Amino acid sequence: MSKVECEFNINGLSKKINIHNDKPLIYVIRDDLGLTSTKLKKGLEQCGSCAVIINDEKKLSCNLLAIKKKKK
Repeated sequence: MSKVECEFNINGLSKKINIHNDKPLIYVIRDDLGLTSTKLKKGLEQCGSCAVIINDEKKLSCNLLAIKKKKK
C-alpha cells in the first residue's frame, strides 16, 4: 500500500505527514496529529462523535478518507 505526503491545516497549525491512501480522517486526527478530542464510537456515521468542521461544513470523519481523490 502506497503512502502519500499530505499537508493538514488544523486549528491554525500546518503539518505535513505521510499517510496511506485509504486512511480515514479520524485516525489521522487522533493518531498522527495527536488530537484525541475527536472520538470514534461505532464508525457508522450515526452518532456524530467524530464530527469535524471542514471549510465551514460539518463532516463525519469516521468514514471520510483523509486524502481527496483527484477527479479524472
